[in-house]
Amino acid sequence: MFGASPADLTCKLALLSLRMAVRLQRLLVAAACLFVCCLVGVRCGPDPRLRKELMELEASMQMGGGMVLTDAEQRLDALLAKLKQDEMSRKDFPPSMHFFKARRLIQASPLFSLLQKMPKGGVLHVHDFAMVDPEWLVKNATYRPHCYMCFTDGGSVRFVFASQGPKPVERCSPWVLLESLRSKMGNATDLDNSIRGNLTLFTDRDPETEYPSQDVVWNRFEAAFGALWGLVTFAPVFRDYYIEALNQFYADNVMYLELRALLPQLYELDGRSHDPAWTLQAYQNLTRQFVSTHPDFYGARIIFTNHRHAKLSVVAAAVKEAMQLKKDFPDFLAGFDLVGREDQGKTLWYFRDALALPAEKGVTMPYFFHAGETDVEGTEVDQNLLDALLLNTSRIGHGFALQRHPVAKQLSRKRGVAVEVCPISNQVLKLVKDLRNHPAAALMMENHPLVISSDDPAMFGSCALSFDFYEAFVGFGGLNSHIGSLKQLAMNSIRWRSARTVPAPPAGRGLNFPVQLFDSEAAGRGAGSVAEKMDRVLNWVKKTSSIRPLFRSGILQTRRERSVSLRRCSSRALRAESSRSRSWSFSLCFLSMSSLCSTNAPTRYIRSENVIRDAPGKDPSSSGRIGFRRNLPQLELGDLLQRLCRILLVGAGIEGGDAQGAQRDLLTLLPFPLVPLLQQPVPQLLLLPLLPAAGLRVLAQQARQNHLGLGFLQGGRVVEVEFAAALRILVLVPERGSGLVFQAVRLLMSPLEEARCSVVLLHLSICLGTKTLRK
Repeated sequence: MFGASPADLTCKLALLSLRMAVRLQRLLVAAACLFVCCLVGVRCGPDPRLRKELMELEASMQMGGGMVLTDAEQRLDALLAKLKQDEMSRKDFPPSMHFFKARRLIQASPLFSLLQKMPKGGVLHVHDFAMVDPEWLVKNATYRPHCYMCFTDGGSVRFVFASQGPKPVERCSPWVLLESLRSKMGNATDLDNSIRGNLTLFTDRDPETEYPSQDVVWNRFEAAFGALWGLVTFAPVFRDYYIEALNQFYADNVMYLELRALLPQLYELDGRSHDPAWTLQAYQNLTRQFVSTHPDFYGARIIFTNHRHAKLSVVAAAVKEAMQLKKDFPDFLAGFDLVGREDQGKTLWYFRDALALPAEKGVTMPYFFHAGETDVEGTEVDQNLLDALLLNTSRIGHGFALQRHPVAKQLSRKRGVAVEVCPISNQVLKLVKDLRNHPAAALMMENHPLVISSDDPAMFGSCALSFDFYEAFVGFGGLNSHIGSLKQLAMNSIRWRSARTVPAPPAGRGLNFPVQLFDSEAAGRGAGSVAEKMDRVLNWVKKTSSIRPLFRSGILQTRRERSVSLRRCSSRALRAESSRSRSWSFSLCFLSMSSLCSTNAPTRYIRSENVIRDAPGKDPSSSGRIGFRRNLPQLELGDLLQRLCRILLVGAGIEGGDAQGAQRDLLTLLPFPLVPLLQQPVPQLLLLPLLPAAGLRVLAQQARQNHLGLGFLQGGRVVEVEFAAALRILVLVPERGSGLVFQAVRLLMSPLEEARCSVVLLHLSICLGTKTLRK
C-alpha cells in the first residue's frame, strides 16, 4: 500500500518499539525487538539510529548513567573527556603500570589535579595505622624524646617509648635511644630514610624485582605494620596521628570516614596501658573535636577488627567485646570485621559459631567482612564471599573474586551489599597487574553497588583517596566514564555508609521530592498541603514516647521490648478520638514493625562442601510463600494483605470494624521483619499524598533519578510508570468517585533478602480526604 514490503514494515515497527523500550529502559523488550530486527535484517539492513539507541541504552546502565548533569557539569565533563583522552593516548598509561612507577606520572596529570579538588564523599575501607604519610611519623614521632629503636632478625625495626631503658625483646637487637643515635651520626638523613623505608612498601626501585610474589609482598606488608606498632600505640603519638589522618583526608576533600581498627591497648610513658574501650573513647573524642572545627566534615565511625589467623576462642572473645562496645558506643562503633591475608588465614565458615553469638544473644552487630581478596579459585577461602553474605555482611571488603561467583554477585546486587574496591591495594598486593583488567571495571559498567576506597594509603605511597579515584576513573571506566560516574561513586560512599544518623550532603541519598510543585493542587482538596501533612505526622511522632526509642536507635533489642512497644502503640491507636489520629497511630505501629531488621541471625540454609542447596530465607517446602526467619510462621501473601487491610479499616474508623481483631492481627504480624523505612528520610516516605496527574509525573521523574519505580491504580489495574529491580514504590490511587481514599507504600524485594532480614513487605499509611470513609 505504501510501497513497502511486509519485512520492511516489520523492521520499522520493531525499530520503533526498540526506541521506546530503550527510552523506558526495558532491557528484555529491547532484546526482543532486536531479535525481530535480526530476523528481517536481510531486507531492512542495519539502521544507524538503532545503533545509536543501543549505545544510549548501554551507557544509561553503567555507573552514573542515570545522572542528570547541569550545564556547568556538562562543560566540566567535556574538559574531563579531553583530558582523559590525552591521558589514554600516552604510551606510558598510568593504570597499566605498577603504581610505584606511575605515581610520578599521576601527580603531574592535570586530570589528577581536578580529581583532587572534587568532593569524594566518604572512605569506607581504610585501616587505622596506615592512614598518615610515613614522612610525618619519621619527622614527628621518632624525633620525640624517649623513643627507642631496635633491629629485628628479619631486617625490620621496632619502636617503643619509655622513660628508662625498655626490656629486651626476642629476636631484636639491644634498644637504642634514637635521640642519642642521631646526635652521634651527625647527618641523620640516611637513618631517617631507612626508618621511612621500613614503614611503607613504596620503593623507588623496580617493584616487580623487589616484590616478585604475593608471599614476598605480604611478608613485607605485615613487617611494616609491626614496625610502626610501637610508635602509633604510644598514646600521645596516637592522638596526634589520628588528628593528622583526619587532616590529610579532609585536605583531599573526603567528607566521612569508616576505619577498621584493632583498638589496641595504648600505653603511656610510665608503662600504664589502656583497654580497647578507652581507645574507642579517644577516637570518639578526637573525632568530635575535629568536626567542631571542620563543620563540613560529617564525622567518622570505627569498625572493630580482629585477625583472621587467631584461634576460634580469641575471635569469640573479640566478638563478645565488640557486643559490649556496641552497647556502650552505639552511634560510634559501626560493626565488626576480620582482617589479615585471606588466602593464608582461616575462613569465615571456621568462625561461624563465634560470629553467630550476637544473634543468639539478641544483639545487633553489623558485619563488614573482608571477602574475596584472593585470586585462588576453588578453595575453602574462595567461599568466603558466599559465607559473608550468609552471615549478613553489610558490605564486602575488596570482593576481587566476585566476578567468579555469579550467585554471590547476584545476591550482592539484589540485597544492596556494596563492594569496597581498593584499586591500588589490589595491584600492589599482586592480585592484578593492569588495572584495566580489574574485575571492578565490569562491575562499574553494570552499575553494581560499589565504593572506591584506599585501604592502606600510607603503605602504598598514596595519600587519602585521590590516587585510587584516578585509577578507578581512568583505569576502570576508560573513555566510557564521565562526571556522572564520579558523582555516583561519591554518592555511593554516602549511601552505603554504616551511620544512618550521619548527615548526608544535600545531593546525597534519599528521595528529594519537589513538593512545592504540587502543594497548591493538593491544598485544593481540603486536606492541607503535602508539607502540612508531613509536619503534622512528624509533630505527632515527637509526642509519642513509646516510639521515640525506635527513631533513636533504629531497632529494639529484644522481642519482649518489641511486643510491649507495639501493644502500647496499637492500644493508643484504638483509643484515639479522631479517625485521622487513629490512622496515623496505626501507621506508626507499622513503622515500629519496620524497624525489626539488621539482625545477624544466620538464615536457614544447607551448606554441603561448596554447594548452597537452598537460597537463604527461602523455605524449600513453601512454594508460593514468602520465606522468613526460622521458627516463625509463614503467611500466604493474600492472607497477609487481608490482615493489614483489616487493621487499616479499623484505624480509619469504618463502622463495623473489629477493633480487637485488628489489634490481634497487628500482634500476629509482630515477628515479621519488614523493610526499615526509618533508614529513609521520614518526611519523604512516612506519608505520600494523593497526587493529581501532574504530581504523579513529577514523582515518577524523581523516582527514576533515585533508581526507584512508581505505579498507580487506574481503572482497577495497576499502571506502572517506572520500574527498577532494587526497589519499587507503589502509589495506589482509587478510581474517581470512590469514598475510600488511601495509598500504600510498598517496598518489594526478592525473598533472598531474608538473609539480611530485610524482606517484603509493605507499610500502609492512610491519607484521609474530605469525604467520610465508607466500608
